[in-house]
Parts: sequence; structure tokens; C-alpha cells
Amino acid sequence: MTVLEIKQNIYNIIEEIQNKSILEELHLALLEAQKADANNDFWDELSFQQQKSIEKSLQEVKEGKTIPHSEVQKKYHQWLMR
Repeated sequence: MTVLEIKQNIYNIIEEIQNKSILEELHLALLEAQKADANNDFWDELSFQQQKSIEKSLQEVKEGKTIPHSEVQKKYHQWLMR
């Protein structure tokens, strides 16, 4: 099932519920789920290799193994203007 299909199914179920207390509980549960989703750290969704690559890059930055943006622009200026 796609995300859209799931959302449509949920909407259809909610449309049929007439009990106010059930709807209020469902509303609170959805608000909590929305809050948890907003606080979800993308880091956990990255693969192990992606995490290691980022960690390596951060370590290189700490060690000063970087090239200033201005130098990269100068070096590749002609290539960028094509």
C-alpha cells in the first residue's frame, strides 16, 4: 500500500466513526504521532556506510583538511562558466 492509500483508508475509517470520545482519543494519538515524527532524527534512517562517511568528513573538518570555497571557485571557474 502506498502512503496515499493508507491515508485514504484512515480517512474513510474516521468518516464512519460517530463516537466523540473515540475521535478525541484518535485525535490525541495522531497529534502525538505527528510530534514524534517531527522530532525524528534523520541520522537513524541513514545506512551504516552513510553514517561512517559523514563521521569521516566531520573528522577531516576538525583536522583542518578542507579547501575554502573561494579556492574551489577559482580553480573551477572556467569549468562552471561553460
